[in-house]
Amino acid sequence: MSNKGEITESDFYIEFSYKDNNTFRRINNLINYVRREKKAERLNGDDINVMDFYTNEELEYFWWPTDAENKEFWGKYYSIPKEQRECDIGLKINWDLESVLDAISNGEYEILGCRIIKANVARIYFDPWSYPYGDNSALVELIKPFRIKIIKIEG
Repeated sequence: MSNKGEITESDFYIEFSYKDNNTFRRINNLINYVRREKKAERLNGDDINVMDFYTNEELEYFWWPTDAENKEFWGKYYSIPKEQRECDIGLKINWDLESVLDAISNGEYEILGCRIIKANVARIYFDPWSYPYGDNSALVELIKPFRIKIIKIEG
């Protein structure tokens, strides 16, 4: 969606700054695609079309583990007591794109769209279906490769 008021605003949003209009346009196109696919229940982790919205450099943000790296990570993850996992620096990795898309697909919210609110600042609006709805971290991870800065998250 655009800056012209075509989307419904919500009290739930992710506010971020971006470097230029081209970056916003690309993020907006991605959000609209993901919104449409989620609404039509077609979005899943295997959606290779999402990769077309990123440059090769931006795709490097995501974790692309080999089978051995994946096995090693999850082996370590499950060997650490649950209450210590968030604090373990060895478990700090970027999301893989498949997990981002799966989390958005299964998220209990509707993506309403993206709108510029002032120069180089925009919001992605979403509307939870229930409370608690999970969280919105997958939406944040979806746009981080664009070198945006998260300003505020409401919801």
